[in-house]
Amino acid sequence: MSTWPYIIVFNDKLGTRDEVTGFLDTLPEVTYWYACLPSAVFCTATVSAGYLSDKIKARFGTDDGQRFFVTEVPDDRQGWLPKNVWHMLQNPKNPRLPK
Repeated sequence: MSTWPYIIVFNDKLGTRDEVTGFLDTLPEVTYWYACLPSAVFCTATVSAGYLSDKIKARFGTDDGQRFFVTEVPDDRQGWLPKNVWHMLQNPKNPRLPK
């Protein structure tokens, strides 16, 4: 089974980060998530960005200015993030940072 790394970016009208991560916890297709930015969550999943988007729309809606974006994180990436995120992006099938 393939697993891909994604980032979900959302505005505060969609929900809080806790609400979004709580929802991700209910999806068995989401194998791991890590939140280190106020309006974004990195995750790994066994489904497409379109599938995740449909699930988010069904749960949170798109009325009243709710906005979000789900995209696969490609190999060409740079930034300053915690080790947990870099490990997850490089190892989506085993996303947890080894102890």
